[in-house]
Amino acid sequence: MMKKPILKKSSEAVVRGEGSDYEIHNYITNGNSEKLSVAVSMLNGKLWKTMNTVSDRVYYIIEGGGDFIFEKEKLRAVKGDMVLVPAGLSYRLEGKFKAVLINAPPFNIKNEVQLSEK
Repeated sequence: MMKKPILKKSSEAVVRGEGSDYEIHNYITNGNSEKLSVAVSMLNGKLWKTMNTVSDRVYYIIEGGGDFIFEKEKLRAVKGDMVLVPAGLSYRLEGKFKAVLINAPPFNIKNEVQLSEK
């Protein structure tokens, strides 16, 4: 199979909402790559406690800031910061930010567990 680069225009992103406070624009998905997925996520408020059982997740904050709330600690991330959330670690999000979101292996909704309400 010949490998080739992929260009995804913003108009081609698949937009998915997770409640009124969180929106994800998916660019590179498991249909494009077996190793990772890339999206732009936008938080404006709070997101419930969640966990991905398979994928490590990296957020690179490109605008604003927010709190990543884990069982035993809270990390404040602002523009230019990067947060790694390992697979199997539960967390909540609060704040207002825009971030590049990378999942490896690629995001699959079947591996996402919602653990609480907001």
